[in-house]
Amino acid sequence: MSGVARLERLTNDALVALGFYTRLPSWRLVPPDRATDFSNVQWAAPLAGVVIGLLLGALNGAVDAMDVPDLLRGILVVACGILLTGALHEDGLADVADGFGGGADRQRKLAIMKDSLLGSYGTLALIVSFMLRVTAIAALTDPVLAALALVAAHGAARALMPVMLRHLPNARGEGVAHRIGRPSQGADLAAVCIGVTALLPLGFPTVPLGLVVLAIAYIAVATLAHRQIGGQTGDVCGTLQQTGEAAILTLCATLLV
Repeated sequence: MSGVARLERLTNDALVALGFYTRLPSWRLVPPDRATDFSNVQWAAPLAGVVIGLLLGALNGAVDAMDVPDLLRGILVVACGILLTGALHEDGLADVADGFGGGADRQRKLAIMKDSLLGSYGTLALIVSFMLRVTAIAALTDPVLAALALVAAHGAARALMPVMLRHLPNARGEGVAHRIGRPSQGADLAAVCIGVTALLPLGFPTVPLGLVVLAIAYIAVATLAHRQIGGQTGDVCGTLQQTGEAAILTLCATLLV
């Protein structure tokens, strides 16, 4: 493959990933005759997260310039992030909380996760996730540090999902995660590299501690999912993203303030 063709493929992958993980219609820029291996597009999941973080960082700076109270600023930034992504990962977190909390066995847990109804476990999980992110952003009163934290949180958290898709078996045999498939080792490594790069501007000691926190989040969610339902689903990947995002924002609010 020539350098131009490779660059075109990588650009198309990034546009497809951005269109999947946000409500931005970037996929329309991909030529219809360009076939895409969606499993290997997942290398660009953290790149989509970086774009999300940049947009939210710019929004945070604009809101801060208007002297909006910090708590309200945090609420607006998180709410706009939810609108930008279509609550894709929040939906997964709620489904996993309801399924793991309310199901008596594996099949019942999977059935609850597939149900569109929202239960008490899911509601409480969303409240906790929302409040953690809001209060962390509110604590980051320097717009530049807040922007760096948002880019790091959204980029690094989404780097975990291709890793899970590759290394944890699919539990359902259908659904979004099953259709995505198993990313290649190259896509997996590329995603991790982009996620680590998103963390680097935070400096020492935030970067090494961030890597530790993300590793703990991955191990915790992967272990729980394996024990509860025998593997991953799209909802589990969404839970992993939410956990990683909240963890990095909380870490930044603790160390950078």
